[in-house]
Amino acid sequence: RTLSDQLARLTRSGFNVAVGCDMMNAYDHGVISVEDRRRAARCEMLDELEEFVLLMKHYCLLVGVSSVDGRKGGEEDAADDGA
Repeated sequence: RTLSDQLARLTRSGFNVAVGCDMMNAYDHGVISVEDRRRAARCEMLDELEEFVLLMKHYCLLVGVSSVDGRKGGEEDAADDGA
């Protein structure tokens, strides 16, 4: 399944917002801590960079958000701001 498939699965399950990326993007863009990156670099089974990249691109990190009132993140309610 693709990242798009996984995101669609979250929205079909009732989440108002679904975002995600493959683990290589998470690794490259700071979602993974420096300590965890160092630990991953020491793994003997991942001694080839190409193998590591393939493995990281195979898995994804997803976040689904569902609000109680059904609004998507960023929507404003005029009643909330006193107007």
